[in-house]
Amino acid sequence: MVTTRSVLIYVKDKRRAFEEFHRVLKPGGRLSIFEATNNFTHPEPPHLFGGSDVTPVADLAERVKAVYTSGQPPEESPMLDFDERDLFDLAERAGFEEIHLNYKAKTIPGNLEDDARDWETAPGARPTRLHPR
Repeated sequence: MVTTRSVLIYVKDKRRAFEEFHRVLKPGGRLSIFEATNNFTHPEPPHLFGGSDVTPVADLAERVKAVYTSGQPPEESPMLDFDERDLFDLAERAGFEEIHLNYKAKTIPGNLEDDARDWETAPGARPTRLHPR
């Protein structure tokens, strides 16, 4: 069995990763992955950062965003270059024959501004982020 959790989000060549998963498995072996799809919420409105309202520190937040962007431009980011359909397709193209996809999406009535985390809950949140170089 090959199992990963939030690994492919850091891998640029996802096609090769799936090919390697398939290669190392014996016949009848299984692959189990869990991946967040960050492109679902990208780009965020300017007043949000990681789902938190950063309006009170907008100038600081812009500088932090610039560091992340300089280290990994969004158009080149392996965190944003795929969705659940791509993962399904990559598994199929790598030779996996029986594929099951469990997908969960949630929306809350209102707009993003109303749904943003407040400063009290933000420290406990763990969004997937690329660390600046």
